[in-house]
Amino acid sequence: MRMQRSLFIHRFTDLFTRSVMAVLFFLVFIALTPASVFAAESDVVLMASQQDLGSIAIRAKDPIDKGFVGELSIKIWSAKNSQDDIKTYPLSYAGGLYSATVNIADHQFDKGIYYIELHGPSGLLKSDFTMMAVEGNEWDRYIYHEGKVVGVRCRAVLSIEPEIIKNSTEEANSSEQFKSGYGYTTTFKSNVVSNIEVDASTALTGAGNARVIFPEFNYRDGSTINTVYGQFDRLTDCTNRSEINNLAGSVLELKENPFSSSNKRVHFTPIWYPDNLNYTAYTDVFDAWTPGGMLSMPVLDSFTVDGNVYDDWQVNQKR
Repeated sequence: MRMQRSLFIHRFTDLFTRSVMAVLFFLVFIALTPASVFAAESDVVLMASQQDLGSIAIRAKDPIDKGFVGELSIKIWSAKNSQDDIKTYPLSYAGGLYSATVNIADHQFDKGIYYIELHGPSGLLKSDFTMMAVEGNEWDRYIYHEGKVVGVRCRAVLSIEPEIIKNSTEEANSSEQFKSGYGYTTTFKSNVVSNIEVDASTALTGAGNARVIFPEFNYRDGSTINTVYGQFDRLTDCTNRSEINNLAGSVLELKENPFSSSNKRVHFTPIWYPDNLNYTAYTDVFDAWTPGGMLSMPVLDSFTVDGNVYDDWQVNQKR
């Protein structure tokens, strides 16, 4: 009797042990199995930029899950002549990224602003714009000269003088190197100059807008914890305009930063940015107008990051 009871206990213990091991194995399997990706159309971020002199690169992705949300396509057209060149392009999907390349030969080689709409299974998802730089243009101007109308060919050219102003409130950060975590501001001085007989006050305007994108967001292809597209770029304010003879000028500065304690026009660099590495901001300067259309220009601003804000600041316990 005792032997049967002992055998029963042994078998029960063995069965219980195997059951516990099976449950543990199942739990470990579930924990190690990747969760299914349920990407949402509303999370998709649209990115567009000039790829070279003749094409525009289109990118779209879900920055959180990087998943497939269905078939996506874009509609794109230039600002010139309304929508006479509107075309639809399907986006290919690979490795969590949707992409397409737009050849401006399909859009009459138009320069300037291109408007883009991203469409998915549920319809319109996002809209954006990008630039095809045009630094100069021409137009015909007619004047009355010696009893007859004479055509004069005019040309205007846009030039940009960028200036980065580092944080000047800290002597420790006023050297050639810039410490990450501090803020900087950038100013763009634009000039549009034309033939001597052109009156800038009636025919020319300096650049009115600029859009700046930053390396910490991998420019337009970045991923952050917030899917709002606006945090990848910043727009500017036009703080000054001038027209003198045949030259129109303007000054563009970053908008006031609500995260600055004094509402300064600064952009704060991330503390983690690597040392001894160039920090380069990319800017599209646009909305400079002539009778021949809009002028625009890409601008690169760079400085070297070395050190961070913690080299200058520390928190001590109050005694």
